[in-house]
Amino acid sequence: MNFLKKSVCILLCAAFLLAAVSCREKDGEAPSHELVELEREEYPACITQGGEFPESQTNPEEFADPYIAHSDDNCIITVSADYSSHVKIFSDGGRLLLEHVFDLPLLPKIEPFGEDILMLSSDYGACKNPFVFIDTKNERLSPVFSDICTYNSFDKLIAYVSTDTDDPKETQYLVIRDIFDTDVYCKVFRLPYAKIANPVIASSFYGNDYFELTYLAGNDPENLDRYHKRITLSPITTVYES
Repeated sequence: MNFLKKSVCILLCAAFLLAAVSCREKDGEAPSHELVELEREEYPACITQGGEFPESQTNPEEFADPYIAHSDDNCIITVSADYSSHVKIFSDGGRLLLEHVFDLPLLPKIEPFGEDILMLSSDYGACKNPFVFIDTKNERLSPVFSDICTYNSFDKLIAYVSTDTDDPKETQYLVIRDIFDTDVYCKVFRLPYAKIANPVIASSFYGNDYFELTYLAGNDPENLDRYHKRITLSPITTVYES
């Protein structure tokens, strides 16, 4: 009888340890499901070329039924009936400093984003909504962003998911960067593979101190595991289990 009790105890202990290991893996300890931070020389082309604006197929002179969507002393944004947006940034003396045309899939929205910054977006209820940020004080435009996780308007930081289309495994990256300049701040992490468009399901900046995210990983799109990470943003970015 004592032998039977000992056997049951051993089996229960083994089951408990197995469950504990399983839970730890789902907390992010499985090596294949780790975030891997890249060195700058390892950044893929989809990151390093992010500052280039896509070529617009629309000339301002060809705008259909244009109207002024935004106008102030520094910036005028004209929108066409085909949803193209013509951005002009002027100096205090009225000299044209910067001009660009964006082709958007739907009528754009223009919102203030922190001091002296406008956010131009086209919201059609999908994760790939295009966003561009316009710094009217420093006369610059951000890259066009999509798959945005979240942003911090005070510190001008943005987090988004980028996919390297040249990689046959469709490698996905989490990018945390300064909205306008990767030389100011940029961190890139390789996300564990998941057969979904955007594996990040929740994220938030906590000032410029740290960033938290919850993401999915796994090979079965109907049975993905959930992981939670906290990333310290400064002075040195590290990833640790939470």
